[in-house]
Amino acid sequence: MNILGVALFLFGIAFFVFGLSCLGKGPLKEAAVILTLVGIINAILSVYLVVKVDPVAGGLALTLSLAWLVAGWNNLKGYGLLPFGNMAIFSAVWVALYSVSFWSQGAITFGICTVLWVWAFVSAALLAYGKTSVKVVAWTYIIEAFITLLYPAWCLVFGVPFILG
Repeated sequence: MNILGVALFLFGIAFFVFGLSCLGKGPLKEAAVILTLVGIINAILSVYLVVKVDPVAGGLALTLSLAWLVAGWNNLKGYGLLPFGNMAIFSAVWVALYSVSFWSQGAITFGICTVLWVWAFVSAALLAYGKTSVKVVAWTYIIEAFITLLYPAWCLVFGVPFILG
């Protein structure tokens, strides 16, 4: 089984659940359980990826894992959006560096995905600071769950070619 595909699948679930929660389709505290579990499981998978498979993919997955751990814990404790917004700023910068690396190496698919993830994290930070609407963030996460996480995860797990460049 492709570990990166499993990690992307779990991140897709987190993106989707977070987006639905932002639309009011369930309390954020309930979503917190899923976000925290995804963060914990993917942190473990990320360490495995770093050590045994691919340090680059593992490092990126670890960044996303930490973001979801913060989001989950934040929602579980009811702290408000600011801690996740601050983590989202860090995540956006870090993922942007990955995006530049992917584009410079001709990895178009991962370049596109990471650019979209940068927007997802920037939108979360903007929401935390009151600069955008909840609906923008919700739909960003729901749409990106499918096009940047669940579809690539499915392709990786089942060995379907999807990579451009």
